[in-house]
Amino acid sequence: MLDLYRFGYGSILLEKLNRFHEEIAGTMPNHSIEKYQLYMYMGALFNTAITWIQNGTKESEEDITKFFCTMCGISCEDAELDKIERYEE
Repeated sequence: MLDLYRFGYGSILLEKLNRFHEEIAGTMPNHSIEKYQLYMYMGALFNTAITWIQNGTKESEEDITKFFCTMCGISCEDAELDKIERYEE
């Protein structure tokens, strides 16, 4: 993922994340202000993940997940931290 980002494919990765989340969240009316929340979360998740990986994943998966959830106002219990797989570069 990091190599794709470094070679300028970050926008493609983010677009794929957006489409994936749209499929999971379902469709929203175009006039719904709530649709922007989806893109806000995906952009935040993408940038957090890229920065975390660039910095050598020094923080644990659990800590970075808890931080992200807290910043987004998401309950950490909903994140199922026990199912996180370790990223290996």
